[in-house]
Amino acid sequence: RAEGIPVTMVVVADDCAIERSKGVTGRRGIAGTVFVHKIAGAAAEAGLSLDAVVAEAKGAAASVGSVGVSASVCHIPGRPVSSRIKEGQLEMGLGIHGEPGHETIDSKPVLQLVEDMCEIITD
Repeated sequence: RAEGIPVTMVVVADDCAIERSKGVTGRRGIAGTVFVHKIAGAAAEAGLSLDAVVAEAKGAAASVGSVGVSASVCHIPGRPVSSRIKEGQLEMGLGIHGEPGHETIDSKPVLQLVEDMCEIITD
């Protein structure tokens, strides 16, 4: 903007583990941002105007939902290693930067886990 280049922002809020109205910010962007980036990039490469690229990206962002699950916490260099998730447990709804999930559950077979994740995403 400072250099006169038109820019805009598209917010991706695909984290279905967080209620849309929760807190100040609501849902955060997690894995679904990849699809939005790819669609926006393809639209830009095809020569669409900035407004049209934004429309494509917003359409994608409104249509994508994700939920994270992990058996361990990521290690951020320079910070202590976390033992938040215990052996035999999973954290559902965690963020991509090590933010805690919305619940800790006992480990379960992957097909049951995927079923539970799909229920969260489609609810």
